Amino acid sequence: VILSYTDLTKYERDNTEPFYKVDGSLPVFSGSNSNVTVCNYVIEDHVDAEIQTFYNYLTDSSVVPNIYSTLEFEYEVYYREANLISVKFLYAKFYGGSMKPWYYNRTINYDLQLGYEMQLSDLFEPGSLYLPTLANYCQDEISSWGEDYNPQGASAQDGNYESWNLTRDGIYVTFDPYKVGPGVAGSLHVLVPYDVMDSYIHEASVINRIR
Repeated sequence: VILSYTDLTKYERDNTEPFYKVDGSLPVFSGSNSNVTVCNYVIEDHVDAEIQTFYNYLTDSSVVPNIYSTLEFEYEVYYREANLISVKFLYAKFYGGSMKPWYYNRTINYDLQLGYEMQLSDLFEPGSLYLPTLANYCQDEISSWGEDYNPQGASAQDGNYESWNLTRDGIYVTFDPYKVGPGVAGSLHVLVPYDVMDSYIHEASVINRIR
């Protein structure tokens, strides 16, 4: 069953110093499973936390108060069926006086059957070599893109694999701008087929329920 969703807009503008604007939207899913409602709360909490972090920095001495600071965001849904909701947000944050915006990604993967937000490690057997295997695949792919790209940015460290989504075909890994390539390339992505990771996937992993 494919879940339907609507947009919830977050918009705020303040014309008193420090000037700022927040503008973006998030999905609100519909479904009979009570965990869908919980997932909606989780998604909104994530977005609200990013907005609050933006607000908190507005009073920093490095921010020019009479130049608009902005936080803009958009989302993409990668999976929305009975077992799983997988969403990615792209944020663009700019503080008055900065040279340019900062772009970054955040992802949410929610297991609707078990009712919790998953970490990458939840997909695999404890103590398995899933991360080096995932990293090796991504680094090989990035190396094939040319000399302007940096596979070392995709080394086997947890911090390099915080943005990922589940699809029917594999794990869709997102790297923030400048992480593995030039800034002009924007966010970069590698789709890792599930069969690459088969040796490490946990028997109870949601992957086995969606592919």
